[in-house]
Amino acid sequence: MALSRGLGGFRPYGQILRQTRYRVIATCVVGQGDLLTIGTTGGVRPTTATSGNLGKNIGVAAHFVTSVTTGREGKVRDCIVYDHPDQLFQVQVSGVVNHADVFNNFSLT
Repeated sequence: MALSRGLGGFRPYGQILRQTRYRVIATCVVGQGDLLTIGTTGGVRPTTATSGNLGKNIGVAAHFVTSVTTGREGKVRDCIVYDHPDQLFQVQVSGVVNHADVFNNFSLT
């Protein structure tokens, strides 16, 4: 199988351990594979290096949620999140990865 250079965010590796539904903050667009954090209103939003929330992540989005997606009540936007603390993920990196790096923790920048 050829290696893909396409960006895909975080993808679950192995068995899916848990998925939980979270409310998305109204002004946010969530991409499939985005790392998510909980905002001050209790909703989730994508984590960014400038958000000051690195290290406070709750999980990874299982699907895409646009800013116009609405739920049954008209304004509710929910996202299914892979949020088990032991869930493993694959992710593309921009640096060099050695065999010794596999299954280790990394800092997000």
